[in-house]
Amino acid sequence: MESAVRRVSLSPTEHVRIITWPARDEDGELFFVVVGQSLRDVQRAQKQLILLLAIANPLALLLASLGGLWLASRA
Repeated sequence: MESAVRRVSLSPTEHVRIITWPARDEDGELFFVVVGQSLRDVQRAQKQLILLLAIANPLALLLASLGGLWLASRA
């Protein structure tokens, strides 16, 4: 038996990742271990990264363009 990983939506903005492991006790009885964790921190980090990239990419493009213009004028 293999473990199963699922993403479950508790609400439109709240998601959890759940992993289920099948196991057997000393008597051979089958049981399942279920562990879940909120994805709130992961979603927050993703939003921060998107914001950072939305700001940094145009800024980097502008600086590279200005540097290119400066180098071209000196050539």
